[in-house]
Amino acid sequence: MDKKLYDRIKSNLENNGCSVISAQKGSDEERLLQYMGAEAMSDAHGIIHLGDVPSASALFEEIIHFTQIKKYGDLKSTDFVERAAREIAANRKLLKNSKAYHFTANDVADIQRNLSIWENEFLERTGLTYEKSKYNRDV
Repeated sequence: MDKKLYDRIKSNLENNGCSVISAQKGSDEERLLQYMGAEAMSDAHGIIHLGDVPSASALFEEIIHFTQIKKYGDLKSTDFVERAAREIAANRKLLKNSKAYHFTANDVADIQRNLSIWENEFLERTGLTYEKSKYNRDV
């Protein structure tokens, strides 16, 4: 992601009450992200990410998740169906806006792969497709 674009997005997020933290080498935040196998994560307080500037796809996904938290509440670690529903909604929004967000072909391929995994997870846990379920976690 372009540093100037990142700085502008970060400033806008912080002006709207979302802290954005770059995990420092050796920090608890860096260890958490590495443990979770994630480039970035969000909670009700904000977004943390690896490196000085995250990939566009990682940052925009976490912005979507942060917005989902504000709209639908905190995600419980044991609520696997809710997590899958939020991931499906986020990945679909990322794909829909991939050109506007300036994603690379690799970003799009990763998002498509993740979407497929989460859709399968949702189907296995509920017996329904996301479309046929009561869930709608769009933002």
